[in-house]
Amino acid sequence: MRIVLLEGTPEEISQVLPLIKTDGGGVVGGAPASTKAAPQPLANGAAYVSVPIARRILNRRSLSAEQVKLLKALHEAAPKPVLATELQNILKYSAAQFAGLMGAFGRRVSHTEGHVEGTWFFDQEWDYAHNCYRYTLPESVREALQSEGLV
Repeated sequence: MRIVLLEGTPEEISQVLPLIKTDGGGVVGGAPASTKAAPQPLANGAAYVSVPIARRILNRRSLSAEQVKLLKALHEAAPKPVLATELQNILKYSAAQFAGLMGAFGRRVSHTEGHVEGTWFFDQEWDYAHNCYRYTLPESVREALQSEGLV
């Protein structure tokens, strides 16, 4: 049995939970599956979703007004990352509401047919000076947003 302990704020934990699955015998991380739409490789071995998968993610269900607003804000700021606290201000969301929004994106991504576990829709990095994440959109997601007419 393998046990994973999570330590962090509710926002941080809610962002990690969609990436963890259980097999009934403990918490285990999923292994990447193969797909015809190859993801973009990252230096740390992770990858971003491909353009076709990003388009499926965006179209799987209707996006809420807040989700569209978040995506537009990140698209307009690119390539500059945006702090989670800035995104919360743009959306007029509390930290808990923002965590819920990001959790909803995590579910949207992980439940999209063809999504490869271990691939990322958002690029995020912890900002120690501001004690929150900084977000950007990978090029594949930016291209998908443009193709779908969302930006």
